[in-house]
Amino acid sequence: MMTGEPHDEQIRLTREGTDRGPSLAERLDPLARRRGVAVAFGDLPETRLTGDRSLLLQVVSNLVEHAIKYSP
Repeated sequence: MMTGEPHDEQIRLTREGTDRGPSLAERLDPLARRRGVAVAFGDLPETRLTGDRSLLLQVVSNLVEHAIKYSP
């Protein structure tokens, strides 16, 4: 887990092409159901990103998870 605290370790980033994966919706669906929130991914154009796949997915996952948890 990464935190805002400084570390002596260096973070190794793996630069690779990635696209949005359906696993994000599948992973967050149980939380959304428990909270009574519907999560839907509409038709989006195919988008390719270059970056560290695990960190990009972590950022998007955190954003959606917080939106689910803190929605009224």
